[in-house]
Amino acid sequence: QAWLAAGPHRWLLVGVWAAGALVSVGVAAWRYARFRAQEVSGVAGPAVVGILSPRLVTPSDFELRFTPEECRLVRAHERAHIDRLDARCNAVVLAFQCLNWFNPLIHLAARAMRFDQELACDATVMTRLPTWRRRYAETLLHSQHAAAASPLGRDWSSAGARLLMTRLTTLLEKRPGEERCEFGDMLLACVWTVVLITAWTAQPPNRHHTNFVLTPVSLRIEG
Repeated sequence: QAWLAAGPHRWLLVGVWAAGALVSVGVAAWRYARFRAQEVSGVAGPAVVGILSPRLVTPSDFELRFTPEECRLVRAHERAHIDRLDARCNAVVLAFQCLNWFNPLIHLAARAMRFDQELACDATVMTRLPTWRRRYAETLLHSQHAAAASPLGRDWSSAGARLLMTRLTTLLEKRPGEERCEFGDMLLACVWTVVLITAWTAQPPNRHHTNFVLTPVSLRIEG
């Protein structure tokens, strides 16, 4: 009833939001259809696709374009995505992006999340193959002209200049020790605790609180 009494402008906003959500879903469906067509043509990937059953898609000339060592590294990277369930996570985030298409922060957050996914998979591969750092960096550089990115996130080669430089720089850095990781976790927990306490104490008082006033009651006893 409150929405009906507020006038038609609110319904107009609902219509704009619904139209934007439908357009976002349509764009996502178009990207998926385009990727499927490229997959059939043999030019898609390397990339992980699928939500319920993630799988690795590679171009038809994958074995010719990359050496056996490079193929192993690419597969290890994409296997890390599958083990981390990144495709499912990206599908959920994509749904939130479609519903909140008007909010630029969610799109920036989704991009940052996929950025971190690539770095996390690089770290996983280097943990499993610590002596292959140089070869891994060379494979990254070699694969920058591969085509067709996955609609549920970045593929191996859709890095972009900024992400590529970050990935290469990270490969040159030493992996932090256990003590440093534990200190970082503790510091992050302290920061979140301070933020939550600050947000809680900054809440305005509840003005809808009912004040009860006790007044003396006189009793008269009739004899």
